[in-house]
Amino acid sequence: DCTAGCAMEGISYVSASSDICFKVSADVKLAVGNGREHPDGEDQPLPPTTLRGLYGSEAVAAKALSHEFRSYDFVLQHINDSDNADLRHLHVPLCCLVHYLGCTVLCSCTLPISSDSLIYGSENAGEPNMRLHSKVPRLNAIMDLLGSSMNLKPHECCGCRVSGPVDMQGHYGSGGRYYLKDMARLCPA
Repeated sequence: DCTAGCAMEGISYVSASSDICFKVSADVKLAVGNGREHPDGEDQPLPPTTLRGLYGSEAVAAKALSHEFRSYDFVLQHINDSDNADLRHLHVPLCCLVHYLGCTVLCSCTLPISSDSLIYGSENAGEPNMRLHSKVPRLNAIMDLLGSSMNLKPHECCGCRVSGPVDMQGHYGSGGRYYLKDMARLCPA
């Protein structure tokens, strides 16, 4: 019994019985429509004319998933090695990366977060109506510390100041902890 979702790097499945999220690498096909109105006057636009992959190949999608794992590992090591007590307030999910028969799967524990707990980053980065959050000064300061220690300069996007990729998410979990997720674009290739 699983619930499925779509992520930039592939398809996500959450097992209800084990509380594990499986993100399977796939070059997700995005619909590219022609943008014209339906000739019959219906509210729906014409169906898309082509499908194109976000990454161009399955191998590149697998590499993006590997970048996400490497970013989790890098941030975790950086937090543990830091003398700054504020950085120890950041948490990442326990995860492992599995390569099996040409498929890459990122397995991670589910976090005590919801769509309402998002306080940093964006849940829909790259979309025309992107909403960016950076509404908690304490987390903003911690993310600035993390960014500066990684030589990342804060930047403005959609009226918010962020210290990392806009699609990285920061959540305030139900247990009172700050969690980071979706960090595939945090570390350079």
